[in-house]
Amino acid sequence: MTEVFGRIISNIRSGSSAAHSYIVEVQPGEGRAAVIKEMCTAILCEHPLADGSACGRCPSCRQIAAGSCLDVIRMERSGKTAYVVEDASSFMSRIGMGAYGKRIIGVIEDAEMLSDTVQNKLLKTLEEPEEGVIILLMVSSADKLLSAVRSRCFKLRAED
Repeated sequence: MTEVFGRIISNIRSGSSAAHSYIVEVQPGEGRAAVIKEMCTAILCEHPLADGSACGRCPSCRQIAAGSCLDVIRMERSGKTAYVVEDASSFMSRIGMGAYGKRIIGVIEDAEMLSDTVQNKLLKTLEEPEEGVIILLMVSSADKLLSAVRSRCFKLRAED
């Protein structure tokens, strides 16, 4: 994990992070999946190591590794080429139910496939999520998102 990511994860864990919505610029594919897994594991780890990295042994780390963590919610895409309003509604509804543990992470893996309508629907959730909610919008370029969405999120590059 890079130093910048490490500081951000540490701030999220301690509750001192002002941001709760993040745009993470990373190219699609296995690299994106690895970044999602690394961030979710680091954020939800119950016993982080001294250097801030995840322990890999706690229940949260094991559940994320197995792909069965109930506190990692992914927006499912039902449209052929883009997310549809129902996808966002379902996603926001599940996030609104709260976390089983300390935090819940909402992941939009291909945020470049969010239509303007869906992005507008997400604005309030991005701006004022429920307590303990972290939202990750994974995108190849933040410029593919509406300026209103970009203004409500902290932007990271996976290389940072």
